[in-house]
Amino acid sequence: MKRKKITEVVITGRDKDILRFLSSGPALLSEILTVLKRMGWQKITKSALLNRLADLRKSGYVMSNCYHNITGPERYSLYALNKKARLVLNSIGYLPEHVRLGLPDKSEASHEIAVTSIVRAIKKEANKTGYGFSIMDEKTLKQRFQKTKGQAFPDLLVKLILNVAGAEKEKAIYIEYDNGTIYAAEVLEKVIKQHRFTMILCATTERLNALKRIFSKADEWVNTNVVFCLLSDFYENGFLGTSFITPQGDRARIV
Repeated sequence: MKRKKITEVVITGRDKDILRFLSSGPALLSEILTVLKRMGWQKITKSALLNRLADLRKSGYVMSNCYHNITGPERYSLYALNKKARLVLNSIGYLPEHVRLGLPDKSEASHEIAVTSIVRAIKKEANKTGYGFSIMDEKTLKQRFQKTKGQAFPDLLVKLILNVAGAEKEKAIYIEYDNGTIYAAEVLEKVIKQHRFTMILCATTERLNALKRIFSKADEWVNTNVVFCLLSDFYENGFLGTSFITPQGDRARIV
């Protein structure tokens, strides 16, 4: 039996929850399904969700693409927000700087999934503690500063708005996720070129230690403006609970 042709959808409460979840960045179908059930939509099935995402895609709220697993023949789809979704999220109180749009290139899918998990961790901690924040990802930064030749952009530029002794204090942090696909010296070169306080999240302890060895040989600016941590640690503990480490091996806190 053929499904009815959809030209425009009426956005439901469940649709808004889908858009809320995707506001952090691209997600797998399984992740969306799990989160919806956690939000109270226990009766939704995988096939029903697939059909609804197809409707949202046709109406311009969601986009999707198929990717290949680099370690095998498996394929998977990622879903992300399209521009039209921003209007819905703005209407329910989402600030533009809390919403990410678009899908990654084919070669960047696994990296983008990790970056999205970082954004989710920030949002979770902000909801719990009440600090303010804004986020611009690499794609947004390139669009905004496209006339600046030779500029290197981080995976994320995060600005935290903290209450310190009754006064608002803003702290800007460049965030890089490193999955070990480029030489450590190239990572160092990029950080030096950006010349901003930078937090580097690594997938493994081995990679973290390899980067730390290279960065520790750099100048004083690098050793006082770069911190490392594991992605898994940050996802669980955020800015406030993660124990960061400097290139010299000292413990550090960001806020």
